[in-house]
Amino acid sequence: YGLLDSNLVPDLAATKIVSGSFVVGSFATPIDAGSNSLTVGSIRSAAIDTSDHDIDAGSGTVSAASLVASDQISTSNLTASTGEFSGGLVVRGNLNVVGSLDYIDSTALSIADKNVILAKTSNPTDALADGAGLFVCGSDFPTSNDAVSFTWNIGSNGDYWLTKGGALAIRSSNGSNATISAGPTGSLLLSSDDGVHSKATLKFGSSLLPDSSSVDVGSSNDRWGNFYGSNARLSGAITSGSISIGSNSLSLTGPVASSSARASAIYSTTTDATSLVVGSNLTLSAGSTTSVSADVLPGSNGAYDVGASSNAWKNIYAGSATLSGSLSANGATLSAPL
Repeated sequence: YGLLDSNLVPDLAATKIVSGSFVVGSFATPIDAGSNSLTVGSIRSAAIDTSDHDIDAGSGTVSAASLVASDQISTSNLTASTGEFSGGLVVRGNLNVVGSLDYIDSTALSIADKNVILAKTSNPTDALADGAGLFVCGSDFPTSNDAVSFTWNIGSNGDYWLTKGGALAIRSSNGSNATISAGPTGSLLLSSDDGVHSKATLKFGSSLLPDSSSVDVGSSNDRWGNFYGSNARLSGAITSGSISIGSNSLSLTGPVASSSARASAIYSTTTDATSLVVGSNLTLSAGSTTSVSADVLPGSNGAYDVGASSNAWKNIYAGSATLSGSLSANGATLSAPL
């Protein structure tokens, strides 16, 4: 037939219809080809129900406003504006989403690939990567600035990972956690399992160095309890407080205090010094004994006294005495030579 254009009667049943173009107004009953094939150039219909049979378009195209299948659909190319699958979807090749993948409703998302690449474009830049990361959708997400997130940020002093709304916890082999978080003033908090109290232990396998010589360890309001170390070397002064040595010895290669900042008092059971310089008075407690195993010499010849008229020594015991001047005793004066 060349062209058959007509509204056919509802009871049209055909074993085989072959034509270049078959256009009809409507069919009140379906076309039933039985076990035979129906070959046409194109089929346009509001709905096509094949029951339990297949539609084979060959190298042609099946176009429909919606396509519903109770079993699987096999095709080399499927193009659609929208789609919905009530069962599973298996993609044997590559899945390319040109647009946005807005929502995945699953309990757990398993990815066999070893790497997840964020901000991947044909021309990646640092500006495009700024802010990329993982976000946890809480009650205030995404309006709250405290939304829990782990993002990559571009900074003026270098690029960095930023955690917001939570802390970073590291699980040890025994099951306990060490939590790293930031305090309200930007301080670094190392916490124990509860993530609140700073009770975790911080260990270093190398030297702990400050960023500059103006950085302190502790402060006037937050002091460390005790310092344990094999050696301590100080280039400055120790102000306020006290140093308890215990049964160990304190080894110093420099002066204790200075001429401008003197120690108020030094209490010692034994003092062994190569040179002992006293800037003012040296007072020995009553009842104590001072033992000298070397000569006692004045700082200048003939300029200083031993005792005074108002503070005289009671007795002087000496194996011998050599006088280069005079000796006064009970009002009598003896002059050398005797």
